[in-house]
Amino acid sequence: MSEGAGQGSGNSSAGSAGVLQAGDQRNYSEHEAQNQHFTGDDKKDEVAALKKDPTAPARMHGNNPSRGAEIDAELQAEDEAILKKKGDAMAGKKN
Repeated sequence: MSEGAGQGSGNSSAGSAGVLQAGDQRNYSEHEAQNQHFTGDDKKDEVAALKKDPTAPARMHGNNPSRGAEIDAELQAEDEAILKKKGDAMAGKKN
């Protein structure tokens, strides 16, 4: 058998250190690793903010919200206004 037939050719890059480039991995120092506080509360806060304001997650991360998030916020405000108007109308009929 020849070496080029897949056995022991030594030319495979799978699993070798050269596959990843310098910026592909983030190595944390021990100090950084100890001081990172990732909890489920952070995610819960973000989900709660998203329910109130679709643009909140982008703003929380220091970014401008996407156009889609801005449209969602507009639609949500319109829906809330319609529901409030309907709620006021329903309250007036009951009295």
